[in-house]
Amino acid sequence: MKSKLASGLAILLIAAWWTPTAWSQDDEVDLGEVIEAKIDELDEASKEGPVADILTELIELYKKSDEKRDKQDIAKAIAETMGSRNQDVRLAAAGALADLGEDGAKMLRAGLRKVRKDPELAIKVVESMGKNGDLSLMPELMKLLNDKEFVIIKTAAASLGAYEGSKIPYRIKIVDAILKVYTSTENQVNSDPRNNVAREKLNMIQVDMNSTLAKLTGQSLGSADAYRQWFGEAKKNPRAWPKEKEDGDS
Repeated sequence: MKSKLASGLAILLIAAWWTPTAWSQDDEVDLGEVIEAKIDELDEASKEGPVADILTELIELYKKSDEKRDKQDIAKAIAETMGSRNQDVRLAAAGALADLGEDGAKMLRAGLRKVRKDPELAIKVVESMGKNGDLSLMPELMKLLNDKEFVIIKTAAASLGAYEGSKIPYRIKIVDAILKVYTSTENQVNSDPRNNVAREKLNMIQVDMNSTLAKLTGQSLGSADAYRQWFGEAKKNPRAWPKEKEDGDS
């Protein structure tokens, strides 16, 4: 009994002492045990905050671990922290998931549905989807282009700019999805200048849609109509698009 207690205390001390630099100085430390203890530390700290330093350490541990289960546990623990009573803690957790690859992407997809009643947190989650950049998030971001909240549409459009180096067929799908919303909104404003709702929407989304369209297409055209005309020909011509990055799956 004393041996187990001493072992547990040792791991807690290691977790408190652990830093990315310290890890390189002591390769005999059990990384799985450090992760477990650090997760416990996050759980306790998340009740009041702050948690920024712990989240940074967990991100580093995620990158260092080769164990799939450890990576999943870190992502799950950080996602659960979005349920904290402290708004700063919730936002920090949502931001940290951007750095956790496919495991973070999975938690962001699931997390968005749970935080929609908190507009600030929902925006942060959508921003993190773009920063994460996992290909699995692309369809979710495209769906959000039709959200009822204009600020979510705006944020989703900006986040889709993360796929500027992806394969051309993916970019064609994104550009098509953006242009459907952008063109429809622009046409509503042009056909009825008194349509204040459409004008409010256009004012909210226009800058970010233009920015993302420029990233994806390599063109700076400035309006939905101009991009639609270019896209009509370019979607049939791969040479019209900027080259894919070497890791074009992302």
